[in-house]
Amino acid sequence: MIRRTGQKGYKLHQGANRFFLAGFIMTSDDNPLPFLASLVVMIALPALWFIFVAPYTWHHISPAPVIVFAYLFAVAITSMCVTAWRDPGVIPRDLDPDPPCRAGEDGQYIDTSDPLAVPLPRIVRVRNGTDLQVKWCDTCGTYRPPRCSHCRVCDNCVENIDHHCTFLNTCIGRRNYFTFFAFLIASILCACISIVFCVLHIYCLTRSPQTTLPAGGFGEGKSFQQALKTTPLSAVIFFLSIAVLIPITTLFCYHIRLICLNRTTVEQIRINTTKAYSEKPSYDEEAGEGGSIAPPSALNRCYPNPFAYQSMLRNVRAALLRPMTADSWMDRYRRTHIDGRKPSPDNNSHHSRIGQPIPS
Repeated sequence: MIRRTGQKGYKLHQGANRFFLAGFIMTSDDNPLPFLASLVVMIALPALWFIFVAPYTWHHISPAPVIVFAYLFAVAITSMCVTAWRDPGVIPRDLDPDPPCRAGEDGQYIDTSDPLAVPLPRIVRVRNGTDLQVKWCDTCGTYRPPRCSHCRVCDNCVENIDHHCTFLNTCIGRRNYFTFFAFLIASILCACISIVFCVLHIYCLTRSPQTTLPAGGFGEGKSFQQALKTTPLSAVIFFLSIAVLIPITTLFCYHIRLICLNRTTVEQIRINTTKAYSEKPSYDEEAGEGGSIAPPSALNRCYPNPFAYQSMLRNVRAALLRPMTADSWMDRYRRTHIDGRKPSPDNNSHHSRIGQPIPS
């Protein structure tokens, strides 16, 4: 007997996530204070610029910078929220509940329920005929696709995971990497505009009264100290914008390099770990037509990147313009049913899915 539960899919999600607005907002179950602090800075700093710098810029320099700044701010705050609240690409659980197992690495095949059972890796062929071993995740009950890793903070396997971002309180993966990158670009441009026109505000105040300003009006002939006393918050916004610009620009440059190499932060960390421990490449002798079989941690300096293209532009397109499903694999909004049938007496596997929720 299959009965309707009336519950939406997000209520049955087993990862360490929180959902709001009937599942529309998805975030990590980690401490939200870093994200809230980032959101406050993201709103407060542009608000100060709009209040204390934008009016002078509009009337004495040009309205265009204010309009451009408003547009970039809207892009930045929207991209930030979409990145933080969208499903990053969580892989469904229990896709492979009964993987083939052996007793140890070289033992005989045994049942999955045996405490000595070691799930065997699966071989997946990717670009250029390269074979990769993918691991079975004992938490999610699923073989991880290539470039997928399990996030210990969110307790999910995430498709094409780049990293877990504390300041956005979510993982950055296949479904939100583009908006994450857009957030970095828009934030950098906003900070640059803020810095430039804070300087111009003080500079115009120090021009002689005979100097005509671009949008009308004249300089006020103040000294630098007098100009600072007239608009002290321009100086404050200037230094705060620099303090925000430096780390974001550093992160942006780091991701530019990763994008050009078609590499993720997780893969880069593996490279650094390999260098630190001076690991040597070990190839499987049972190679297929594509050559050697690389282990799950093969995306390091010991192996060529099987996902990278010869062209840098193709790497950029693959990283930023990759196709994305219309909705996540989780079916957060779909009503679920419960399979109320009793387990078969012949099925003793503890991984049986009878009694588990299934999508409608």
